[in-house]
Parts: sequence; structure tokens; C-alpha cells
Amino acid sequence: MVFRRCASLLLLLSVSEMSSAPAQTVESAIPDSLQPRSPSHSGLSVAFSIVKVAGDEVCFTLTARDRDGNVIADWNTRSEATTLTLLNSTANTDSSARSWNADRKGYTWAAMSSNGQPLAQAAPHEWLLPAAAFDSLGKARICLTDSKAESGVEILVGPAVVYLNQRTDKISFIAGPAADYLVEVTAQVPDRSAVYHERPYEIVVTPRDRYTNTASEAVPTRLLARWPDEMDESLPDLDTVFSRDVTVAGQTSFIIASRFVRELPKDAPQFVIAHRSGDFSISGRSNDYEILSHPPYPFKLLSPMNHRYIRFYPGIPSQFEVFSWEKPLPIQTRSRTSESLDSIIRTGIGHRQIYVDLC
Repeated sequence: MVFRRCASLLLLLSVSEMSSAPAQTVESAIPDSLQPRSPSHSGLSVAFSIVKVAGDEVCFTLTARDRDGNVIADWNTRSEATTLTLLNSTANTDSSARSWNADRKGYTWAAMSSNGQPLAQAAPHEWLLPAAAFDSLGKARICLTDSKAESGVEILVGPAVVYLNQRTDKISFIAGPAADYLVEVTAQVPDRSAVYHERPYEIVVTPRDRYTNTASEAVPTRLLARWPDEMDESLPDLDTVFSRDVTVAGQTSFIIASRFVRELPKDAPQFVIAHRSGDFSISGRSNDYEILSHPPYPFKLLSPMNHRYIRFYPGIPSQFEVFSWEKPLPIQTRSRTSESLDSIIRTGIGHRQIYVDLC
């Protein structure tokens, strides 16, 4: 709603949501209230929260009125553009700036239109409604499409007027049904997509809707690996995920391990695929990752030669033998298991030497 001064008139734009039922004019709104207007709140009506699926259109009617509540029918001939500002939405300012797949709208964005025509955008979350958009009854229909799943979204009609709440009802956009999966492997090596052989590591599986919002529905899911026989489900505290269906609801973490080493460039890397049980059209794939060997490596004696017989003769005190062996560098004693659980495995490393007296 907007109060403007035009000559000696005080003008009001009132806002109401469009639906299949006749639209009701709302002179003002009290956010977060669920009670109807009472006589003690003269001049105020109360906003009811609107819930929409992200990407669905929600429409409102703007009505121009004077200080006495009379409709200004010729608002479209004696007014300038009205500013519409989207509040509490990050759809146009987050890091999602383009589609991740062939769907050209497959990212988070927001747009406004009037009578089917897109409105000019003055800023990432600000649009201009021309006076010509109002009809001969002093009404204009505006529609918002917001593909980001967020709560408390509002449209502020401007310019602002002191002591007057010129906002629409609060809108909650919820995520739609799962359309794909984001599959991430928690790397155990800085700046490298790699984990360690026979050490637990994390995969994070997140079902997402068309616009990359995290879907909260419980989705029956099947996990596959490029080399499934190399996955180890025998170690304690590992999740059994490759031999059965699992349920994924929102961001879900699983701890797994690999039994074989796969190091580039001599080996092909591993990857994990998640898909909805019985429906491979809803799926996602992790990045390729390596399975690295790690200390303790097999003991490598440099000198003397392995299995060599050494004789010491009595009465000769100066006899000695120097032993040397390879010291693996760097020695990796700490590796991250889970980013979401912030857990770290600590491993002690040592070698044992055995001397056998053959006498």
C-alpha cells in the first residue's frame, strides 16, 4: 500500500492476494498475526500467511484510493511508476546464477509481472510498476514468481510512508518434489578430491527440487558405485548403503570405506551415484575421487638386504651393523571423516623389527 500526495489528495494503494475467490482489499497488514481485524485495531486488517511451492506464481491486486477510501479511477493518467521491493528473499543475490542442467530455469531466481508482462527491474530485488498498468477502476494486478524456498517473503510497495505498513502478507515458499540428487564426497586431502584406503569417509546425499532447493520429503534411494565390489561394509561403524535401499530426507550423511587403492594417473577414479528407487530419471552423481594409500606402508628395508644372515664373532667387540629403512613422507596421522559431524580419525604409525637368533 502506498500513500502519495497528489495536489491536495492523499492516495492509497491497497494490496490483496488474487485467488479463485473474489479478491478482498487489504488496507494494511500486521505481519505474523493470525487473528482477524478487531475494532480495537481501527484502520488495520491482519495478514494471513501464504504458502506456495517454490516456482509457483502468487498474485496480488493493487488498488488506488484517496484518504476517504474512494477509488482513484484515473490513477493511470496522473501517477508515476510504483516501486515494488521484494523483502526477505535471496533468490536473486545468492550464488545460484545459472542453471545446472538443460532446464534453463533450473536455479533460484525471482521475477515480477503485471498482466502477463514482465516488469522492469531496477535492482536485484526491486521492480517498477508503470501507472499504465492500472485499469479504469484504479486497480493493477501484479504477480510474483520466486523459486527460492524461503519463509517470510514480502512485497513492499513504495515509496514508503511513515507510520504505514505497506507490505503484502508474508509468503512462505517451500521446496517442490525431488528432481535430482546432489552427491558430495568429503575429501580427506586438502585441495584434492581424494580419500584414504580402508579409512571411513563421508558421502552426503541431498535430494533437490527443480530449482536446487533441498527437498524435505523422505525419498527411497539407491546408491551405486563405479566399482561396487571395492566398497567395504565389514568395518565397524560403517553404513550399509550399497546392498539395500536407504531413505534420504534432506541432507543425509553416510560413512563408507574403500578396500582398494585407486590413484591417478595409473588407476581410474571412483564415483558414487544416487537415484530414486525404481526411477533412474531422478539421480545425481558425485565428482570423481581417488582412493589413496597411506602410512603405515609395507616396511621397506634399505640396508642390509632383507633376509640377510649376519654373523657376530665372539671376542671381537667392534662388530656392528647399520640398519636403514624408508621413512614415508608425509606421514598422515589425521584425516577428516565427516564435514557435517566434524569428526577426525587419528592414527598412530609405527614399525616393528624382529631379530631372530639362529644359534
